[in-house]
Formats: sequence, structure tokens, C-alpha cells
Amino acid sequence: MLKARGLDDDRCPLPHDLRPECGAGSAHGSKCKRKVVAGKSKCSHHGGASTGPRTAEGLERISRGQIKRWAEYRRVKNAGG
Repeated sequence: MLKARGLDDDRCPLPHDLRPECGAGSAHGSKCKRKVVAGKSKCSHHGGASTGPRTAEGLERISRGQIKRWAEYRRVKNAGG
């Protein structure tokens, strides 16, 4: 079970070339050949990467960052045009 998730028996990440393939199906009917993200069962393109914040504090932190980022974007856009 651990090897299918890209981990060795000590729960340490396997080297990238030793990890199994993702295997997710594509629209063409073939299987994804990318390597899984360590600890996950899929590659980063098919759900192995972050799924976002999971706590109220994490959601708040992301929200504050987005508000700040978009305010800066609007400020720069309005100053230049």
C-alpha cells in the first residue's frame, strides 16, 4: 500500500524514478504515465497536489492574501493606464 503512494516501508518518499505511475484515465482513453506525488495516489495534474486550506485559519490566511494581491493588481493597473 505504501509503495502505491510513492513511499518506502519507513514512510519516506521514494526517489521519483521508483514511484508508480498515476494511471488516471485521459479523454483519449490512455492512462497517465506521470509519477505520483509522494504520499498520494495521483500525480500533481490529477489531484496529488495541494487541495487548499483545510482549517478556518488557513482559509482566512488565503483570503487575506488574495485581497492584498488583487488590491495591488488594481493599483498598478490603474496607475499605468
